[in-house]
This record gives sequence, structure tokens and C-alpha cells, in this order.
Amino acid sequence: MQEQFKFFESKDWKSYELLDTGDGQKLERFGDFIFVRPESQALWPKKFSSKEWERAHGTFISGDARKKGAWNLHASISPRWIMEYKHLKFFVEPTPFRHFGVFPEQANHWDHVMDTIK
Repeated sequence: MQEQFKFFESKDWKSYELLDTGDGQKLERFGDFIFVRPESQALWPKKFSSKEWERAHGTFISGDARKKGAWNLHASISPRWIMEYKHLKFFVEPTPFRHFGVFPEQANHWDHVMDTIK
């Protein structure tokens, strides 16, 4: 018997939003800040105008074999801030590995754990 897989999506994220994707990038909002990060699977054209993408507070510039990637951050951005998901709070900060230490796609797992504990 083949096991059925179900895609879970959390509608409770108020401080995270995937805004747009395309041309090898994604535009995301983490709290009050907007970021551009590489996304190799986003092969289609962007929907938003370049002007909207340029509003980002930070852009990750990929590295290569000799040089690590790095963030190009707007001066107004905090180096570390707090995001919330339901009763959970996370410290968020841009890392040299292009992520923030928070993975919004895991929210369905957090929901499952919180429901199981209850």
C-alpha cells in the first residue's frame, strides 16, 4: 500500500511572506525587512517590477570556490531582530550562508509539535 503524502501550509505566519520569485531569485519579507536571495529553481520570469525588487533591505551575493557569499545590507537594517510565529519567538539575522536561522517552510512541523504537546 502506497503512503499518501500531504502538503501542509501554515496560514498563521504574520511576520514572513514570500513576495515574488523568478530569474533565479526570491523576494521575501522577514518581519519588517525585505530580502533578495538566490533560488536556483525559480526559472520563470519575475512578476514584480525591478523597482519593487530594488526596495529590498538586503541582497545576498553568491560566492564561488574562492570567496564566500555575502549580504549587501541597507544601512537601516538591524543586524538581529525577533520574529514571532504563534507562541514561538525567533532571533533572526542574515548569515554568510544566505539564510536567517529561521526556516518558515517548517511551520507546519511546529504546528504538529505544538498540537501533539497539547
